[in-house]
Amino acid sequence: MKSVSFTKDFYRAISNLFYSFSMIDKTMSVQEKKEIVWAVKQEWATNEYGFDSEELIYETMRSLIKEKQNADQAFEKFKVFFIANKELFSKDVKQELLEACHKICNADHGKNKSELILLTKLHKLIKTSNLNN
Repeated sequence: MKSVSFTKDFYRAISNLFYSFSMIDKTMSVQEKKEIVWAVKQEWATNEYGFDSEELIYETMRSLIKEKQNADQAFEKFKVFFIANKELFSKDVKQELLEACHKICNADHGKNKSELILLTKLHKLIKTSNLNN
């Protein structure tokens, strides 16, 4: 999957994305946390770039929680990074992020309205980037 070298900022951006989906309804459930941990362990945990990406993701999420970051602001941080660094987001990476976000939304009683709206924003962002590649 990883043919490019991901930076710490890449993993921080993913943290913002996952945080935004887990907090869009103002609370992060135990099931949402479990989905994030599963996604990170399955797809994003590596030491190959000179740092522990898994710990960086969790550290970033803890900071976002401590700062009581707004979910929309966290998504905007991801969006800004995504637009500025499209080359890091291959088709596979985009697909893995979409799948993880859907699983986070489905973790606790299925998708609610705010989660559906955020998923729509993510799908549009990715679709737009596909058109511009």
